[in-house]
Amino acid sequence: MIGKYLRPGISKVINPVARGLLKIGVTPNMMTIFGTVLNITLAVVLIALTEHVTIGAILLGLTVFVDLIDGAMARQIGHGTPYGAVLDATLDRIADGAVIGSILWWEINNRPDDTWLLITTIVTLVFSEVISYAKARAEASGIPVNNGLIERPERLIIALVGIGFTGIGLHFGVQWMTYFINAAMWILAIGSIITVGQRLHLVSKAPHAREDFEVQH
Repeated sequence: MIGKYLRPGISKVINPVARGLLKIGVTPNMMTIFGTVLNITLAVVLIALTEHVTIGAILLGLTVFVDLIDGAMARQIGHGTPYGAVLDATLDRIADGAVIGSILWWEINNRPDDTWLLITTIVTLVFSEVISYAKARAEASGIPVNNGLIERPERLIIALVGIGFTGIGLHFGVQWMTYFINAAMWILAIGSIITVGQRLHLVSKAPHAREDFEVQH
């Protein structure tokens, strides 16, 4: 939802970087893999293992730019490949799982008695993957699904703001700030469920959504 408003400004920053990387022989797929490895490493090391959650949130926020570069590179080349599209979508799911999973690990170690926090985080983890799968499966069936209440950029921003400000609250002893993660996970859990419902509804209303098709044996 927010991506379409921010993309023009962000493109001015990442397009020169994309051009420079292409000139030295870096490919979009290489950037996709690099961004995913960086994302997973930061999430696991800084949030799950060392619990430097605020630093982790800031650095993970910066990796969003790295994640956008591969797409900018493909656009400048003038084409992508089916393999590149599948690779990008697959690794995005892994990276998202690493971020939410690392936050869940932090919660288990620091808020083991906060049942609703754990439940909402698990719901977020599951439904964030379902949101992406619903879109991919719909598009594979020839039905474009391009909107929803909470898409990938929103999920990452809300999750990182939640854990980041919680870390600040813990560091400075500001009790109310430590509940930012609770608010974030409630927003994400409810928003993700709504988004899945939106996408299923859009698919159900598509012109050929209920037409019979041949089942492969």
